[in-house]
Amino acid sequence: MKKKLLLLSILLFISVCFGQNYSSGTSLSPGYDISSNKLTFPVKIWGEVVRPGIYQIPLGWDMMSALSQAGGPTLNAKLTDVRVLRAKLGEGEKNVLIYVNVEKYIETGDQSLLPEIRSGDTIMISPKFGKKVGEFFNSLRGLMAIVQTAVMIEYYFNRE
Repeated sequence: MKKKLLLLSILLFISVCFGQNYSSGTSLSPGYDISSNKLTFPVKIWGEVVRPGIYQIPLGWDMMSALSQAGGPTLNAKLTDVRVLRAKLGEGEKNVLIYVNVEKYIETGDQSLLPEIRSGDTIMISPKFGKKVGEFFNSLRGLMAIVQTAVMIEYYFNRE
């Protein structure tokens, strides 16, 4: 009984110490950051970035600053086709999808290539085509391992 209680206590301690906290505390409305003394607004950053999620971005930050806040793009990021989904702000407005070539911005430094980031924007970075092909072949490899195992089992059961 004591061993079970000790094991349960250890498991509880480990889950408390190393468990993931899913409540990030990130608000979906504009706010104020006391540490930087700036007004902030929420931006969602999805896809091929190091830490996708919802970030409170200070007013005046550009798209590159917001992406940097999320850890920057991964090696699989397709920087020629970054999308910014701008939700409608009022009635009569429509959602707007803006395509941005971040790679061209990096090459030229032309600030006009980057859109203004607004409250509620969603920045989406797609994976390169090669990542999709790699994922397909990884899935295929797993399927082939299952087929190979089934063939080997059948062979050993049907030997004479």
